[in-house]
Amino acid sequence: MASLATTMNRKARLLRRFQDIWSRVEVYGLSHDNYLALRKELHDSDDYRRAPVWVREYLRGYEDCWIEGVWRNKVIFSYVVDGRRLALDSPEYKAVEPRVVYETAAETGAHIWRHNGRLFTSPKAGE
Repeated sequence: MASLATTMNRKARLLRRFQDIWSRVEVYGLSHDNYLALRKELHDSDDYRRAPVWVREYLRGYEDCWIEGVWRNKVIFSYVVDGRRLALDSPEYKAVEPRVVYETAAETGAHIWRHNGRLFTSPKAGE
């Protein structure tokens, strides 16, 4: 069993690695799939496997807060209309006839990053 000091150092290292992952995902506008791959690398690390359950749960709570912030503030839902991806808050989207959006919604709806328009989640069908 590791000492408390060792456990706290491990917690700090894991938290920094999580923060680095989140920073990279946000800055570069990576997709959710890329985020999950980076997260899996961290979960497969020796540090994470050796961390006690309470450290893993702390990190899970921290991650939940970050994800909630992303969904609320950093990404927005969008559709492809006439070959262009339009965010729900864009003036172009508001000018589109609702029938056109309804016809394409199931196939093309996806979340995009607000700051660069890159896909965060994949549409159900290809664009």
